[in-house]
Amino acid sequence: MTTSARSVDERPRDRKSVLFCPECEYDSPVTDNWLEVTAGEDRILVCPACGAVVDHRTRPLRSDRAEAD
Repeated sequence: MTTSARSVDERPRDRKSVLFCPECEYDSPVTDNWLEVTAGEDRILVCPACGAVVDHRTRPLRSDRAEAD
């Protein structure tokens, strides 16, 4: 029996940097094409094809960063 899974060496090297939209399956490198919205401490990436939010991150407050150092 053979498997269709590719070995680690056969996978595309840039695959980790690709973001996929769960709504419409649009895909593109994280640094390309995605619409970035910043609201206060929030950074939101929006799919340019369908408008779905694909990533939403909140940056730690400044006081939280100082405590982490």
